[in-house]
Amino acid sequence: MIPSLLLAVILVGAGLFIFFAYPQWFGVNVPAGDVPVQRVLVVAPHPDDETLGPGGMIARAVKQGTPVRVVVVTYGDGFAKAAQAFTGKRSLTAADYRRLGEARRLETIRAMETLGLPEKDVIFLGYPDGGTRRLWYNNWDCSHPYTGINGADRVPYASAWKPGAPYCGESVVAALTNIIAEYKPTDIYLPDPGDEHPDHWAVNAFVQYTLAEMNYRANLYTYLVHRSYWPEPLIAEPGKPLRPPKEMLGIGTKWREVPLSKEEIDLKSRAIHCYATQEKVMGPFLRAFIRSTELYGSFNVPVIPNRSEPPALSGREDFASLVRDARTDTSFYRLFYRLERLPDLSAVGMLRQDDRLWLVLQTEQPLSTRVAYRVDMRFFFPDGKVKRLDYEITGRQVQVQTPAPNNLDLPPAQVEGDAHRLLIAIPAGQLQGARAVLMDGETYLGKIMFDKTDYRLFDF
Repeated sequence: MIPSLLLAVILVGAGLFIFFAYPQWFGVNVPAGDVPVQRVLVVAPHPDDETLGPGGMIARAVKQGTPVRVVVVTYGDGFAKAAQAFTGKRSLTAADYRRLGEARRLETIRAMETLGLPEKDVIFLGYPDGGTRRLWYNNWDCSHPYTGINGADRVPYASAWKPGAPYCGESVVAALTNIIAEYKPTDIYLPDPGDEHPDHWAVNAFVQYTLAEMNYRANLYTYLVHRSYWPEPLIAEPGKPLRPPKEMLGIGTKWREVPLSKEEIDLKSRAIHCYATQEKVMGPFLRAFIRSTELYGSFNVPVIPNRSEPPALSGREDFASLVRDARTDTSFYRLFYRLERLPDLSAVGMLRQDDRLWLVLQTEQPLSTRVAYRVDMRFFFPDGKVKRLDYEITGRQVQVQTPAPNNLDLPPAQVEGDAHRLLIAIPAGQLQGARAVLMDGETYLGKIMFDKTDYRLFDF
């Protein structure tokens, strides 16, 4: 009897130890400690994107008791066609656009309540619809704010998270930083960097920038909304899955199709129908996201290779390994550019070699002086500082651009190239100690951008 009793005591004690040491194994939420409670943050460029992309996921998380917070970056107040349909006016004033913004905010609140998420968990920042890219590139410094089509150069909405916040890149990063630091999300859903809408890829860049500056780690899941001729067909098909566009397969993104239950599909459909201002002008497009699955992308962060010797143009393997995860957006093409066979960028990447960083550009067609390439690089340092380096390249001529106060005036030390590749040596003195770089490349004919690579983070 004694050995049996002793064995029972040991087993019970071991069971209690495991339960209290690892409660998540038994489905118990852990409020604090080493194992974080799951917290979901959804970042949407416009009202309705949070429903079109991860609407079913929001409904599921709410039902499971998982905390969810939605951040809508703009009020969607820059859509002229929707504003005309909403006001019944052909000639619009700034006040008309703001009226549309207020209406779209209320639509989002109703949609989120349909999915089970209360108004208190939805944050509207109020930055300019159609101007997010401007804040990312040209209006970074808050002493030079951007003026939106709504007539404002700062957040004009009393219902916004921070009314009066200036329309500038610094302000967007400050808002996202405060929200992330306070909420501490474990999972972040954000627009895909390959989304064709400038507000969408710019919001992706802002989130990546903020996380890199904070050195904050979370699980990132991207959702796609705008891509040429996608989704197809433009009708609700609740019995069929949402598949990624063919041109976005095999370029580094890991796509995952998440099945939705019948209840989740129904809730998402009802939430989409809350957006009356959008259904008037793009109803078929909205309903095309009523599918049996939701689509999410994820990708690894490549490490910048370190070379003991300068890169050689003949060393194809070096470049292939560098850009294997670099994603290229080729849907910015228009028919004219296809016919002209202008050299779009196929990849942008970087190598390290002693006291230099080598910027690598690859093109599909042979390089031409008819087009200009712009490369935007944001370097992140352990002390939280960010240094920016912007180049404009025509032929083999490289000009330094300085659109922001933290831009470096750092001309390249050397430029080499062949028909499809440019190697640009950047003196690394002012960049020593950087832990990561966020970068993209764009192709211009005059002032028209017709191709770009996705913003991607590279680790040193």
